Amino acid sequence: MSKLIEQVQSSELSRNPLKVFSAAEKTPVTVTRRDGEDLVLMSKRESQNLPEFHTFISQVLVALDDTNGSLVERLSKPFPWILAFDESGQLQCASELVKAAKVAMATNTPMVALTELYSWKGTAEVVAMGIQFDQADWKETPILVERP
Repeated sequence: MSKLIEQVQSSELSRNPLKVFSAAEKTPVTVTRRDGEDLVLMSKRESQNLPEFHTFISQVLVALDDTNGSLVERLSKPFPWILAFDESGQLQCASELVKAAKVAMATNTPMVALTELYSWKGTAEVVAMGIQFDQADWKETPILVERP
């Protein structure tokens, strides 16, 4: 596995833009300059996700800082959809959201936290609609169909 580029000089960007652009699609790249302030090159998707990531992190920090009620109760204020789960699901969701926030902050990977957030929220929506996956009627033997 190749090491991700996290910092390059502006001259390297000029000499080898494809390498730097490829790296910036995976992680933000700091472009250092002698004659000006350093710049950060990142994908538009990552840039657009930063405000939501910061909101998520601040909501988790507020919940962790609060001393009134359980962690589930505190996290259900900014994320009321947690209440769609049963008690053990609520506890697991709260724990996983906090863990994802910690990992994302420690590794500078906002998508780790946002992916966890989106996954839990989507699952809560399915649970709230009453859809139960264990009721699926899977066929024991596959049914072969003609190619269209």
